[in-house]
Amino acid sequence: MPEPRLYLLRHGHKAEGQWPNPAIGGHNDNPLSERGRAEAQAVAARLAPLAPAEIWVSRYGRTTETARPLVEALGLEPRLEPLLDEIDVGLTDQMDEAALARDYPDFMAAWKAWDRDFSYPGGESGAEVARRVAAVLEAVREGGRDVAAFSHDGFCRIAACVVLGLSPWERRRFRADTCGLFEFEWAEARGRWEIVRLNAK
Repeated sequence: MPEPRLYLLRHGHKAEGQWPNPAIGGHNDNPLSERGRAEAQAVAARLAPLAPAEIWVSRYGRTTETARPLVEALGLEPRLEPLLDEIDVGLTDQMDEAALARDYPDFMAAWKAWDRDFSYPGGESGAEVARRVAAVLEAVREGGRDVAAFSHDGFCRIAACVVLGLSPWERRRFRADTCGLFEFEWAEARGRWEIVRLNAK
């Protein structure tokens, strides 16, 4: 049986400002900054020699932009994969802390304590993202080919939790720097995903 690898990366550094995108619920979809474009070139130089068979991106434009140098280097067509989207923070994108504390006090208490899972108002919980992570891992395992997947901070950190068997709220124990690499390998003999690298640059 093949033992595929998933090269999961956070997108590159993004530009400042408000860039709402209706295709993703109006959430900000900032393009890469100059620094982010340089990071994307470095990712291509690092991953191209590893020759992943597929490249997947989330619905956010900055993941496609980060993947572009690798796409060009390998001559592959990127796969748009909504499962890779960032955790949906719902209404919190458009509200300040005072308004959230007034309208969603239970959420704010859970967000500040960060000792259990919680749902963002109008958005997702960590457990819901963990199920998306599991679906991505299963798709890569079933496909049997190495995949470079470009995603987001929360998704990458929750992916580490899933592979290690931790609750998704424990994601704060990990960092996901821009273009940080989370590399996982399927170990057929042990029937599990194993970590090769976490947040490697």
